[in-house]
Amino acid sequence: MILVIAPYSPPSRLTNANLGASRKLETIIYNLSKLDDKIVLVNSAHNTLEKTAILTETVTVAGIELVEITPPTIKNRALGKLKNLFCMAQVLDEIKKIGQPQFIWLYNGYAFEMLFAIKAKKIFKVPMILEFEDWHFSRGRGLNPKPYIDYIFWRVAVRYMAGSFVVNQLLENKMCGLGKSVELLPGIVPQILADIASETTIFKTNDGVINIGFFSGLNSEKGADIVLQLAQKLPSGYALHVTGSGALSKDFEQAAKTSKGKLNYYGRVDDKTLYQIIAKCDVMLNPHASIAHMNNGVFPFKVIEAVASGRLLISTNVPDDGLLDVLVGVQFVNHSVEDFLSAILACRQQFVAQKALIEEGAIVANQKFGEQSVLEKIKSMVSYKGYAS
Repeated sequence: MILVIAPYSPPSRLTNANLGASRKLETIIYNLSKLDDKIVLVNSAHNTLEKTAILTETVTVAGIELVEITPPTIKNRALGKLKNLFCMAQVLDEIKKIGQPQFIWLYNGYAFEMLFAIKAKKIFKVPMILEFEDWHFSRGRGLNPKPYIDYIFWRVAVRYMAGSFVVNQLLENKMCGLGKSVELLPGIVPQILADIASETTIFKTNDGVINIGFFSGLNSEKGADIVLQLAQKLPSGYALHVTGSGALSKDFEQAAKTSKGKLNYYGRVDDKTLYQIIAKCDVMLNPHASIAHMNNGVFPFKVIEAVASGRLLISTNVPDDGLLDVLVGVQFVNHSVEDFLSAILACRQQFVAQKALIEEGAIVANQKFGEQSVLEKIKSMVSYKGYAS
């Protein structure tokens, strides 16, 4: 079996779910199931604001039936997550009842995941892989001690890792400096996106309308406020297609009702529906707020998906270390409504001028971050015997 330790908060369980994180974790679980069909997930998210005992049940995630272990919860999430640090023996006992893992996958360098790694290493003595998504100090948290607690546990546990997958150069440098096997992984590209890139036509709709996609969390950090303003400013002949949820969901719902077809809002959708919408788009948008202001500690992996789909991506700047060959066809603009509007109005000409580079970026994205490529890298880490025991 494969053991996954991660906070999983899908929309079906939590109103303010992290759509990007939950979807990425689902992609990881789906791909890990190709290596072993027995998956056990220890869910550290503390989704329930009720007092509950530890729970072990069979659930379905990303179409995969797996065993989910949920540590005890209480009415206060922050205190509950702190309390979970003292429930490790319970969690480990539940896992031992199920079986022996062949390796352990840990999502991010959080205190729970890292303390689990420290304890589990002594018991199971198997390779562990860290999926490193956020640097602990990439966001300002004021006097909140959480980043420091997370960092301390990560610093102790990191020597036990057989390897890691990281989202950007900053995290790659952190891990390489510790002598670890490291692979850049801003996102896993599903095979269906490679199929969309090669099988669907762009800028060739029967009605001549240019279709523009924005598929992200609906908040200002993701640039959803810019997309809302674009819906008001775009002339006829352009149609925005938006999925997701967040603080601006109701604004999108209302704007879609009065946009006369210029804004199509679908809410939360499953992957099948999402890929159907992507397939009919000509252009993708990523108006993410400045990542540099967050110490480059995060990376919008939807950028990689957009590139892999073979569409023209109009985006604010993103960290490009190790990704220049992937981002070669992306049109970068400033974080403003005016710049995105200008780029959209000239998108057909931009696509024609950059078509070869856009296609090249899609091919490289699929080669580097496609499902099979990632699985081979996982196999290599798991078979490597140089990790600490």
